[in-house]
Amino acid sequence: MFPSSWPFGLWSLLLAMTTITSSCASWQNDRQLGFQSCPWPAGQQVREVLKITPLGTEREEAMAKLQKAGIQGSYGANQSIFYCDVWRREDSIWHINVALLFDENNVIYATMPDIDGQMVESPKSAKGKPVMNQNAAEPTQNATSDDPFLQ
Repeated sequence: MFPSSWPFGLWSLLLAMTTITSSCASWQNDRQLGFQSCPWPAGQQVREVLKITPLGTEREEAMAKLQKAGIQGSYGANQSIFYCDVWRREDSIWHINVALLFDENNVIYATMPDIDGQMVESPKSAKGKPVMNQNAAEPTQNATSDDPFLQ
């Protein structure tokens, strides 16, 4: 029996089985990677995300760059804040805690926490704040104790 003579139902069944098998393989791969807290403290998480989407990046470009880098998240109610929650890395899946703040022109103007890993009272006050040198000495503490999802 040749594939060209197979009935439509058999092709549908074969397609469904292939889809299910590939979905299961993808899910298994995610389980093997393991979901864990980001090993970097808040300030380092912000600096790493800003390497991908620097301040001044437009929303559409930022979303494309984040997706390409494996960073997932969601918008706040009014779409002015994008919460970066998950970073799918080559060897693991990290929970991160970085919020990108967009201004009225849909441009990233600040992050929460800020570049130093501090929570500011008013993000609008961060607008115009000089960005810390990304090559400066970086903290080496582990952020696990600061991660509310792992407590």
